[in-house]
Amino acid sequence: MPHTKLYPLVFAILCLLSSACRNSESGGKNSNTTLKSAPVDTPGSKMTPSKTIAENISNDSAFAMLSASLKTTNLYDMLSKPGPFTFFAPRNIAFTKLPDGMLEGLINDRKNDLANILSHHIVAGLIPNGELTQSQKLKTVAGEELIVTERNNEIIINGVKINSHGIQAKNGMVYIIDDLFFPINQTPGAY
Repeated sequence: MPHTKLYPLVFAILCLLSSACRNSESGGKNSNTTLKSAPVDTPGSKMTPSKTIAENISNDSAFAMLSASLKTTNLYDMLSKPGPFTFFAPRNIAFTKLPDGMLEGLINDRKNDLANILSHHIVAGLIPNGELTQSQKLKTVAGEELIVTERNNEIIINGVKINSHGIQAKNGMVYIIDDLFFPINQTPGAY
């Protein structure tokens, strides 16, 4: 099936996921009791060292929006290659923080902008657990730097808290975040 026929399906799935994430974050005001009682997996708990970063992201529902976004760009293919890469993986909640309609617009009409945003989450090379340190500068595949800081024993990169120890993948390391990195001097409103 050509990729262009998949975009409406991906868009519909993203809309449903976005709605489900917003409802679960709003105190469970969703009237769907199945959603309320569904078991909640810890993000990253389904990731294994035998799978690539791309495969791990695709197999974990906490990253459904990221997976769909990566698949509309060449970055899914990149994260399937040997690498190694260090990937700062935004969970679904990061995408629900975007202005209404922004993600859909990026997926449907501005794939280059989406690839630019997501490429700010990928560093060529392996950064193992414990090696993210204060004042460290990480060069992304987009060519910009991410600045590592430490606050209250938490690792912060460009103002975004790292929510996990690195999770080993076949071709690198995944760190989980709940926000998106944007190019320097740009915000979601720039897109």
